[in-house]
Amino acid sequence: MVRTVFPFLMLAFTALSLAATGCASASVRSAREPGELPRLSRLFVVGNPLAGSPENSARLGELSNAVMNKLAERGIAASAQVLDPREPGSPDTLRQRIEEWKAEGVLLLTLAMTEAWVASGGMGGVAAERMTTTRIEALLTPVGSDRRSWSATCQYGRTSKASQAILDSCAQRLVEQLFKDGMLASSRGSALAGGELREGR
Repeated sequence: MVRTVFPFLMLAFTALSLAATGCASASVRSAREPGELPRLSRLFVVGNPLAGSPENSARLGELSNAVMNKLAERGIAASAQVLDPREPGSPDTLRQRIEEWKAEGVLLLTLAMTEAWVASGGMGGVAAERMTTTRIEALLTPVGSDRRSWSATCQYGRTSKASQAILDSCAQRLVEQLFKDGMLASSRGSALAGGELREGR
């Protein structure tokens, strides 16, 4: 039942941490839950704009679309939607699309950017440098389950914004990690992409 996925999704919307530390390039850390591997071949990618700003939603849409395309390149059928928590009917619309897509798993993506002043020393003394860290949280749960089976964080530091190149890089690394951790099994015989990404309305 798709319905059992939603308590997990609603909890994830409020529980994901926004704390981050910077690094010079994209890095991924993942964790696989104990138990039998789901080996999914058909995913629905859900973008969750925690900040709720139009700019954040647009970037999250680009990220979700990039992940969907990277999955399709590896033989995983994928469709995507950006959730709009301000829309009262958004969860129902999302549930309907997951059912229509016959998804085996839901991949929840959250994009956050944090800024901090970092002290740097030199011949002229100590100066402060503003560092922006792009952080992407990914949670995978099989449809019909209320527990996540996999989670990962992609982090990219020293950038002024989440550019398309950075989002593509993190999308690539996340999909590679899903395969490396044994969460996905490609099915080349199926339709691979779900068409255009939609924002939840």
